[in-house]
Amino acid sequence: MASSVDKAEGSCDLFSMKEDFYTPKFERADVVELTGVSPGTLANWLKRPIGKGGISITPEHIGGTGNRRLFSAFDLVKAQTVLHLVEFTGPALADELISSANFREWVNLSLEHRGSAETAPPEEHQKHFAIMYKHGGKFVVDYITSPALLDEFKRARESLPDAAKPYIHIPVGAIVDNVAQQVDLWEISRKAPGDRTQAERAILAMAKHRAKGAE
Repeated sequence: MASSVDKAEGSCDLFSMKEDFYTPKFERADVVELTGVSPGTLANWLKRPIGKGGISITPEHIGGTGNRRLFSAFDLVKAQTVLHLVEFTGPALADELISSANFREWVNLSLEHRGSAETAPPEEHQKHFAIMYKHGGKFVVDYITSPALLDEFKRARESLPDAAKPYIHIPVGAIVDNVAQQVDLWEISRKAPGDRTQAERAILAMAKHRAKGAE
């Protein structure tokens, strides 16, 4: 089975979001807290060779334990994407996807559509996701930006043989949004209470309320 991920047609360069999203500042314990990946799984991703269970969470993936390695919010998105993908495919294909140049473009586009927590339309950013499917013996990934495009994609595959119909849904927008929210809370929680703005206090209180309701 081929594991080549082709560059989706129509992808574009969108690098206008804040540099902070790509600034390494999170330690391994933060990655575990903010993404839900277990310490053991993260350790395996970092110490195993690429192609043998290793995952390129950071660009400088070189094996070893990586105890001093710092991670960016973009790395957190990659970690959560891999967690989603390994339920359906092996780590090699998941690593190839998150290491591709167009994956960063998809994340940037999701950030652009997300906007800020105060201005983004409810659930709108979650309509942006990627679709991975097999075509011509290779895995291809397309970026879907609306429910209408998804319906069009599904209709096009109805005429295909059953073996060619399956596809993997990758909720890029929802993953980016979740990481962005977790990072916001992470940064707010590390401020002294007296240094938090009224908006930040409200965000923190809402998060605590939601967490209590989920118990």
